[in-house]
Amino acid sequence: MIFNGPIVWLLRQQQGIEEQSFFEIDLKGIFEESREKLTLLLHPIAPHMTEEIWEIIGNKGYVSLAAWPSYDEKLLTSENDFKWKLMNNIIEDINNIKLVMKQEKLDNISIIIADEWKFKFYNILMSLIDETRNQGEILKKIMKESDLKPHGKSIGQITAKILKNVGKYSKISLSSEEESQFFQEIKPILNKKYQCDIEVLNEKETKEKKASQALPGRPAIIIS
Repeated sequence: MIFNGPIVWLLRQQQGIEEQSFFEIDLKGIFEESREKLTLLLHPIAPHMTEEIWEIIGNKGYVSLAAWPSYDEKLLTSENDFKWKLMNNIIEDINNIKLVMKQEKLDNISIIIADEWKFKFYNILMSLIDETRNQGEILKKIMKESDLKPHGKSIGQITAKILKNVGKYSKISLSSEEESQFFQEIKPILNKKYQCDIEVLNEKETKEKKASQALPGRPAIIIS
């Protein structure tokens, strides 16, 4: 259902609504505004339920007579959509690793951002995939980039992996610096959720073997 994401987000925020917000913003105000707008959006498909909710949250009159919520077009960008999915994906990945490890209490989570060359390679690869799915042709064009030649073996392996399931990989990516900055910005959210130390590293900054698995938009995760 298209509203599952916003509803889950609202429920998550409600859990800590009375506490200090992550970024020193009015989390309670954002929650209440989001709750009201979501009630308006849900009204056409759940009219009776939303009329009751409208009254419970303290609004007067009928939700059916209220103005349709407005939105800020400047915020509806592909980059913001990508970042939203990136945050939710990292949370889902951490939860899955916790489940496999059967470890409830965590001490540290390391988020390892892919090396810079992978971002250049990834952008070239995704543009070439629009032209052909032939791995040989793709690698031939990529290897024309002199700074990528030393990484030829890894590029071949990653290309084969992506071509097997292209739909899993986003055509949009940030730069290495932007992705690192994004995860630095959401560190307080992850710290609050998992109650442990969060570190954001570049692939070059660690000797962990798993770091080599990091890709643009898909950082490696090490939990202890």
